[in-house]
Amino acid sequence: MPEGRRNVRIVAASLLVAILSGLAALWGLLVSLPPTDGAYGQGVMGTLLDPFVLMVWLPLVCVGWIVGSVLGLLLLRPTNLARSLPLVGALAVATSAVMAASVSPSIALPAGLWAGAVAAGWARFMAALDPRWARPAREPPPGA
Repeated sequence: MPEGRRNVRIVAASLLVAILSGLAALWGLLVSLPPTDGAYGQGVMGTLLDPFVLMVWLPLVCVGWIVGSVLGLLLLRPTNLARSLPLVGALAVATSAVMAASVSPSIALPAGLWAGAVAAGWARFMAALDPRWARPAREPPPGA
């Protein structure tokens, strides 16, 4: 896979993970609300329609996307993306949801970003040890 296409896949996956982590953190917040709260029982999309919530949520997701993209470009370079991206994404989203529901919504997205970075570092470490985690060799051009 050409380097440019690989980088686009990492950045696109970072955007998807940032959005899913933001939605998971918002869901975790909604699950932990007491019944006396005005937003109790409201869905995630209904909550995002609130302009104040969107005004806070969107910049946090964008910062997570930018930082996650840079970390992904640096840490996932030697790895097989088919193995590493699902691991990193799933761990980041799950951590965001669990932290928002159990600890505090304010640390859910940074915790998800940290968990994704740790998973990306682990995938990079595994790429040095196991050829299944390493980046596939480049194929020769057709006719060569």
